[in-house]
Amino acid sequence: MNTGPVVIVTGASGGTGNALALAYAQKGFSVAAVDQDEAGLKRLESMWQPWYPEYASFPGDLADPEFLLFLVDSVVKKWGRIDVLINNAAWRTLETLRTISMDNWEKTIRICLTAPAFLTKYVCKEMEAANIKGVVINIGSV
Repeated sequence: MNTGPVVIVTGASGGTGNALALAYAQKGFSVAAVDQDEAGLKRLESMWQPWYPEYASFPGDLADPEFLLFLVDSVVKKWGRIDVLINNAAWRTLETLRTISMDNWEKTIRICLTAPAFLTKYVCKEMEAANIKGVVINIGSV
């Protein structure tokens, strides 16, 4: 089991998430990279693996509440702790309020609001149980 710090980065296969995950890896963190883009996570893993072996990818849909629980449980089982959660993933559709469908509205809310809130809830529960003074970083953009 890992004894160093662990970070979860959502939206890890994209620009900001990728850069954050790499920066934390360079600082000695074990990185749990999360994204629904499985191919992007595999590219990231193939580029990093020789230099940063404490890396695991978790492809999945943050709009799925079961995936959130699976993610936190898997990271704790793999490394025994979580020190940092970076809620970076986002999803949007280029529609107006007049044209947006209920499905797209709900997906936006689930990924941009619900997932970060409940990931924070689940991660903080683990941090508290392990007596870790961790950090949660929420990233937003326009």
